[in-house]
Amino acid sequence: MKKFDIFIIIIILLGISITLYLNLNTKDIESKTLVIYLNNEIYKEVPLTSETSMEIPINSSYGYNLIKIENGVVSMEDSDCNNKICINSSEIENVSETIVCLPHKLVLKIQGLDESSDVDSVAK
Repeated sequence: MKKFDIFIIIIILLGISITLYLNLNTKDIESKTLVIYLNNEIYKEVPLTSETSMEIPINSSYGYNLIKIENGVVSMEDSDCNNKICINSSEIENVSETIVCLPHKLVLKIQGLDESSDVDSVAK
């Protein structure tokens, strides 16, 4: 391999890294919304900013959950489900991240401004 080949490979990898960073890093986008789905229907939508802080209790026929939003970061604070996987899930703050509580049929998903459709893609 020549020095020029190594230089070209480094430039290509740097370009790919910058592109991925710009596309995936959505922490600074203020047009995010937490969408809470209960039994596959929208239960509540909460606009997320770096100043958004609140607790959202959910009492349904499936059980109890407590969602905590602090500085735009979402976590499942409490749940009366048996396995507690949702509580042990990581906090979410970026577009397309989710927290799921399967026993309670509850899904927390962060959506961006351009995610108004439930369809991810269409194949022909």
